[in-house]
Amino acid sequence: MRENQKKVIGTSKPEDSVYREYLLTVSQMTDDVSQRRKRESILRGILESLFAKKDAQRGFSAEQRRIMWNTSLNRRCPGKWSDCHKKRLTWEDFTLDHINPHSKGGHSRLENAALMCRKCNSAKGNRRR
Repeated sequence: MRENQKKVIGTSKPEDSVYREYLLTVSQMTDDVSQRRKRESILRGILESLFAKKDAQRGFSAEQRRIMWNTSLNRRCPGKWSDCHKKRLTWEDFTLDHINPHSKGGHSRLENAALMCRKCNSAKGNRRR
C-alpha cells in the first residue's frame, strides 16, 4: 500500500492531482479537523460531479415567458390534457409548460418549454409530453 501511495504522490500527471491530495491528507497520520474537512471537500468534489443536480429555478422567469411568446409561431394550446379544444392563447391566459417535468429532472430552460393553457398545464401534472 505504501509503495502505491509513493507512486501516486510522486507522479506529475494532472489527472492524479486529486488522488495525490487525498492520499497526502491520509498519509500524514493525523485526524484533525482540518484534514477531515479537506478529505470531505475532495470527496464531495468527486461525488457531486457524478450526479445531476436538480434545477434550483422551479418556474420560468418573466423574460423567458416573453421570449417564448414572441418567438412562437403557433400560439395555440396543444389541447391534449383537457377540453380546451386547442384554443388560441392570449398573453393573459398562457403558461409555460416543462416538456420534461421539473419533478423528473427537467430544467427551466427555453428548450424545455412549451406554450400551454392553464387548464391543460394543471391537468398534465408531472407527465411527460
